[in-house]
Parts: sequence; C-alpha cells; structure tokens
Amino acid sequence: MTPNDYAITLLNGGFHLIQLRKFTAGSDANCKQAAVKNWPNSLLPTEEEVAGWTDRNYGVLCGKNDVVVIDADSDDSCDWVRENLPPTPMMVKTPRGYHFYYRCAQKLRDKKSVNELLPMDIKASGYVVGPGCMRVDSIGMPFVGYQLTNYGHEPTVDDLPYLEDEDILILGR
Repeated sequence: MTPNDYAITLLNGGFHLIQLRKFTAGSDANCKQAAVKNWPNSLLPTEEEVAGWTDRNYGVLCGKNDVVVIDADSDDSCDWVRENLPPTPMMVKTPRGYHFYYRCAQKLRDKKSVNELLPMDIKASGYVVGPGCMRVDSIGMPFVGYQLTNYGHEPTVDDLPYLEDEDILILGR
C-alpha cells in the first residue's frame, strides 16, 4: 500500500488527517511538517482530496474523535506500554519505536517524557506522521518509515480501546 492508500483507509475509518509537505529525497524533516499553516482549523479532507496527495505524507490528528497516541521511542518504552496499558490493535512502527493508538474521553494535554527513565510522549493534540509514510535514509533514498503492524483488517477509530482512569493515572496525568 502507498501512503495515499493508507490515508484513504484511515479517513474512511473515522480518523482526521492533514496533508504534510511534499516528499522530496534528501529532506526528511520537511516531509513531517504540515502543508497548511492553519492546519488546526482546517476542515476534514474529502476522499477525493486525499486521493490527490500522491507525492506527500500525511498526519493523523490527535484529539479528534478522542484519538490519543503514545509515542514510545525505545524498546524499553514499548515494553512498558505493552505491560501497563490496554492492548491496542493499532500500532505503527516508527524509526525509533512505536506509535500506540488509543482513545481517551478525558481531555488530556500533550506530555513529553511520560516516564523519566523512558523516552515516551503522549500526543493528545497536534498530529503524528501516519502509517505508510515515507522517510529518507542516510544516503537520501526514500523508504517506508511508518509501518502499520498487528492489524487484521482496515483500521477504524471505533477499534481503538479507551484509556480508563487507572491508565491515565499510570501515565502520570
């Protein structure tokens, strides 16, 4: 699947998306930046609009439809999430770890370094780079840097488990 295919699948599954800047070899940082300056106030794109994002990555908005992402950036922090939070069917392999997708009815704020010893963030607003998106390696060659794992069907927001009060306490919120 291309990034565009993933984006359309997620859009149809109830996720809110934004377009990221044009992907060009040798500019890994640019392909993670929003393409529109006022993206927090942008409307949900249509499937036709997303279909036109063929040369761009996309972001999944956090906070919309109660979506929250735990960004675990090491093997130890990934193990911590698996041991301390409910299992989630939507995990995305990132260059440093995993994005674990959840929902949370409570209004959370973003938090860097949830655990002092583990590199792990809560993304309750803003966006994360979506599954299937491209990265650039050290010699400028593109590769898929965000792999959707552990999923048997097309993902929907309704599949995501809600974080309960005890989960939020564990996260230090």
